[in-house]
Amino acid sequence: MGINRLKSLKRLDLSFNEFSSEIPVTELNQLPHLMTLRLEFNSFSGSLSADEAKAAVSFKEFNISGNNFSGKIPNWLSKFPVASFTGCKGFNKVDDLLKASAEMLGKGSVGTSYKVAILDSGDVVVVKRVIEKLKKIKDVDGFLRLFGNLRHTNVVSLRAYYSSKEELLLVYDFLPNGSLRNLLHGRTPLDWTTRLKYALGAAKGLRFLHSYNKTKICHGNFTSSDILIDHYGNACISDICLHLLLQIPNSSNNRYKAPELSTQNNMNTNQNPRKFSQKSDVYSFGVVLLEILTGKIATSEGKTSLAKWVQRVVNKEWTWDVFDFELARYKEMEDEMLALLKVAMACLVSSPKERPKMIVVEKMIEDITKKENR
Repeated sequence: MGINRLKSLKRLDLSFNEFSSEIPVTELNQLPHLMTLRLEFNSFSGSLSADEAKAAVSFKEFNISGNNFSGKIPNWLSKFPVASFTGCKGFNKVDDLLKASAEMLGKGSVGTSYKVAILDSGDVVVVKRVIEKLKKIKDVDGFLRLFGNLRHTNVVSLRAYYSSKEELLLVYDFLPNGSLRNLLHGRTPLDWTTRLKYALGAAKGLRFLHSYNKTKICHGNFTSSDILIDHYGNACISDICLHLLLQIPNSSNNRYKAPELSTQNNMNTNQNPRKFSQKSDVYSFGVVLLEILTGKIATSEGKTSLAKWVQRVVNKEWTWDVFDFELARYKEMEDEMLALLKVAMACLVSSPKERPKMIVVEKMIEDITKKENR
């Protein structure tokens, strides 16, 4: 690789590439200041030996997941935190978190989020302190490890966790640009290109989740607050699958809830409410698209819901009245806006079976993006 010439290198991230063969241990041993090494999701092979241990002795963060290694897991890997998926970015035990300075970011349906600056490294993470009771899951650690392995450009990765009888702390990277909800309803209006980019990024994240590991994983509580914007302007979905772990109230986020999940709707039809599913995620994503297009805050269920309001306006052929006033300046993009509205309405079909899969939704939005760039 030739990296041995970078003597002052402290952080090396080669993840999500196509590197193969064995880890270049000889070159890594010539980097005395290297503290972080991320090699996940490549094609490195072979077994992990004492040579890698020597190279990793000073690392604070070391991630080699998603490769083709063979043999036993070596004991020296135990120096990295047991509850860590990528080295925990500067802390090794929960005491490091509790001693760090924290700033409350906000309260959600499942807990309170804090921005935490790690004392030793200066790294910043988000710690979600869960207030809801845990469901009776035999292997909470195994459950969290499963979702801690999710890695995608448009997914906020679970970096670490701390679980006890009294509390659950979930640790994520800090994404500085806030949530899509706050950006949409803030003082500075988003332009059309940015809105479309965020819609596509969120679609990619949900599609990845739905197609992960041949299991029918769903987000379960998807809203515009669960779409965070990273340093590079990528839309990343967060708080994945917490509904499987926590006793989230049935009334939570009714504004985004698919009709088959509604207690009231099922009382009227003498049916039991269904569980969260990938198709209910698709419905919630449709509501998010309406927020992007209308600039309006998603409202509650029933006749006052954002989805019902849009449907009434569209049925009266007053379609342009649906769009956010701030988008009026982009008249040349009207066809693309109408196309995205059609995607949203397809997601919001009452029958779950008739809603498209997220892989189809992603493709539809990609096609709109290509038209815009012509």
